[in-house]
Amino acid sequence: MPGNFKWIGLIKSAFPNSKIIHVTRNIKDNFFSIYKSYFANDTCTYAYNPKNIVNYFNIYTKTMKIWKKLFNDEIYECKYEDLVDDYETETKNILKFCDLEWDNDVINYFNNKRKVLTVSSAQVREKIYHSSINSWINYKDKLEPYFRDLK
Repeated sequence: MPGNFKWIGLIKSAFPNSKIIHVTRNIKDNFFSIYKSYFANDTCTYAYNPKNIVNYFNIYTKTMKIWKKLFNDEIYECKYEDLVDDYETETKNILKFCDLEWDNDVINYFNNKRKVLTVSSAQVREKIYHSSINSWINYKDKLEPYFRDLK
């Protein structure tokens, strides 16, 4: 969820040995993904107004810099694009960071039948795809004015 970054301090206080995986993405793709999504609850009400998304992103960026300074090696930075381009290698890096063993079922994650209750519930059953990279470009003319204020 876009707002999970707020809880890092609480998580690290309650679970000092916890590992945080911070997945970053091209900010323009991330902005567009949030804007076009419907969130079933009111925790993401900022998502329906581009100016609010910009403000939220700027708060997120500042907050993550603080968390990274405080918890440095306890936060794994994963680029979404790297995960999509080389899923196996990046997943192995994440598992190593979490002190977990590799399992070949990780490659076939889409076969898992457990219930998923997030906005991306349909996507978790799909194989890795690249179409979400640079998806904002089709709406460049409408979105560019907002991107100028992203920090």
